[in-house]
Amino acid sequence: RVAFQLDYFVYESILKPCGQALSKALPMFITICTAIAEIVTNSINTIAGAISITSNAIVSAMQSIHVSNQSS
Repeated sequence: RVAFQLDYFVYESILKPCGQALSKALPMFITICTAIAEIVTNSINTIAGAISITSNAIVSAMQSIHVSNQSS
C-alpha cells in the first residue's frame, strides 16, 4: 500500500507535470523548428539567387569586355 501511494505521489508530482509541460512545449518546439527551417531555406534561396545574379553579371561583363576588345 505504501509503495503504491509513493508511486502515485511520484507520478502526480513529477511525471504528470513533466508530461503536461512536454505536451505544451512540443507544439511550440515544432513551430520554432519549422520557423527556423523556413528562415534557413529562405536565406539559402536568397544567397543562391544573389550568387546567380552576380555570376550572370560577371559573365555578361566578361562577354561585353570580350566583344569590345574584338571590335577595336
